[in-house]
Amino acid sequence: MIVACKKDDDVDPDQIKADVLQETRAETYDFTLIFDDQFNTSEVYDGLPFPAGQDVILVYYKNDGGFLYSMPYIETNYTAVTDYWFSYHYSPGSSLVWITIDDLNNTDFGDITTPITRNFRAVLIKNVANLKVAKDWKKMSYPELKQILDL
Repeated sequence: MIVACKKDDDVDPDQIKADVLQETRAETYDFTLIFDDQFNTSEVYDGLPFPAGQDVILVYYKNDGGFLYSMPYIETNYTAVTDYWFSYHYSPGSSLVWITIDDLNNTDFGDITTPITRNFRAVLIKNVANLKVAKDWKKMSYPELKQILDL
């Protein structure tokens, strides 16, 4: 985390970082979903604790190599003609996360004939409303989030 201060400011950048880390707690949840019904439908992950209204849930797509990508995410398959679009949503105060898969090469969003299994990581960031230093967590990549929150 980089903290900018004017030279004559009576501010300790290390203390600001410590305050952010003390006020913010983050928990990670790895999960796998199987999409086997139809495209443009959602599968639900229900393994999160019930969050408070001001907590933030971020979900990342996790590829087979363990790399995490911000969502929405487009998975491109160069050996086949199928590209998938993964997105997520949740209702504040709910412990349910819905992951939606769309087939970008098929306009009718028909049946999924072969089940599609994918991995994800949810990050639950607690105490967002009480932060002295406001952050737009949704704009951060996973490596940025990991560095700031010590994940």
